[in-house]
Amino acid sequence: MQKSMQAGKRHTNLRIRPRLSVGQIVLIVVLTLLAILMMTPFIWSVIASLTSRFDLEGQGFKFYYGHFTFENWASLFKNNWGIYIFNTLFIAFAEIILQLLFCSMAAYVFAKFDFYGKGILYKVMLISMMLPGIITLIPQFIVTTSIPFFPKDIFGNDLGPGLYNSLFAVILPNAVSIYGIMFLRQFFTNLSDEIGDAAKIDGANGVMVFFIYFKMALPGIMTLGLFTFVSTWSSYLWPSLVLFSESKFTLGQALQEFQTSSSTGEMMAGSLLSIVPVIILFIFTQKYFLKQTTYTGIK
Repeated sequence: MQKSMQAGKRHTNLRIRPRLSVGQIVLIVVLTLLAILMMTPFIWSVIASLTSRFDLEGQGFKFYYGHFTFENWASLFKNNWGIYIFNTLFIAFAEIILQLLFCSMAAYVFAKFDFYGKGILYKVMLISMMLPGIITLIPQFIVTTSIPFFPKDIFGNDLGPGLYNSLFAVILPNAVSIYGIMFLRQFFTNLSDEIGDAAKIDGANGVMVFFIYFKMALPGIMTLGLFTFVSTWSSYLWPSLVLFSESKFTLGQALQEFQTSSSTGEMMAGSLLSIVPVIILFIFTQKYFLKQTTYTGIK
């Protein structure tokens, strides 16, 4: 009797797997083939970066060229790529800190305060987002190169007029973004006003209340940080306009220069090196990226 009861329990605990229909099987096969097709260029880039210049010449597309080597990766750091990576990281993290600070404060004000002209200012900001970036490029360049600045930067290098040829010429124009304000405003709007009221009753001042909301909006803030990093890391146009010294080049500029002075394998190695930090950062911030869909519905 006891054995039959145990057998019955085991039977009830068994999960019945639904059978896949023909349409579902076809869909899985098609999606798998598409995934392989999309991954093929990336896989070939890895293989090409590990193949010597002589093995690649005139060989076309292959998955194996005879033997693997790390000479393409080694040549990157012989061509100042360590400096390019440092410059890009410095710019990226400086922009992340400034954008998260200024955008979160502005978004908090728009979400939790009423002030004269709020609606008009908000509409002006929305309209400005519709303007192509190329329209503001020349005025932004004139303003940036006209700002009085120190004769030397923090690394002891001579600067041009204004912020010209300085890493700060890349950082400061991107210290705040209207997109970031709009993005974070949605998070602060969805947080209850009662949270701030309760904190004020307990003796919290305005700054303390802001940081309470800041912590609760962390999924959106981390997501904006990821967006900012990706945008800065892959930026080319603006840095190429304000930076002309090779010692201050970013990765985007280095890749552009590499197209005319390097082999295919070196180009692939440089391209892969440029996407590694983005992948690592996404791995560590993906939980925040997924949480933000709960608050904003952005997918």
